[in-house]
Amino acid sequence: MLGALQLLTIIGMIGATFLVYQSLGPRRRTFTYTREEKKDWDLLVSKDLGNWLTASNIFASITSLATVYIFFIGNTHTFGWWMLVPIATIWAGAFVTNYLRDGWLPIQL
Repeated sequence: MLGALQLLTIIGMIGATFLVYQSLGPRRRTFTYTREEKKDWDLLVSKDLGNWLTASNIFASITSLATVYIFFIGNTHTFGWWMLVPIATIWAGAFVTNYLRDGWLPIQL
């Protein structure tokens, strides 16, 4: 029974992925967008969709951070000091990103 449920789940995810790809339309032939496409997107996002996307992103970020925080609290006994590794790498990554962004190296982001 469990194997059948797993198989149905896999088939369902493949089907959902197929439907999403079909709804997005044909694949683009170019890697970059034209100026007209960029202007159309900017116009679309500057209206109500932009406000909705901003609110959704803020809500999703807060929810994700809360979930991770609860996971960290619940599993500190299991994982011990290893729970600090993701926090340390994210914190160090912020300094690396700022270091590269501010132009202190020849590499620009």
